[in-house]
Amino acid sequence: MIPGTESRPLVGPTDRYPPSRELPIILGAHVIIVSRDAQADRAFLRDVLGFASVDVGGEWLVFALPPAEVAVPQVRKSVTTNSS
Repeated sequence: MIPGTESRPLVGPTDRYPPSRELPIILGAHVIIVSRDAQADRAFLRDVLGFASVDVGGEWLVFALPPAEVAVPQVRKSVTTNSS
């Protein structure tokens, strides 16, 4: 049992988990990695980590991360951050 959840009802897709198992807090994720070298980062995800991908067009490859996905688009403009 996850501490602090004893009195709370279960919310979300709980039918995938048998009652005897603890439920994960995060069931999935959708991640976009903004990149200056998207081809190299995509090659890393594909060749080094071994993630399968689907080409969804427009130079977008979506990689399967069970149960999640990650995409790496090419940056078209300079990305700056304001830390003030």
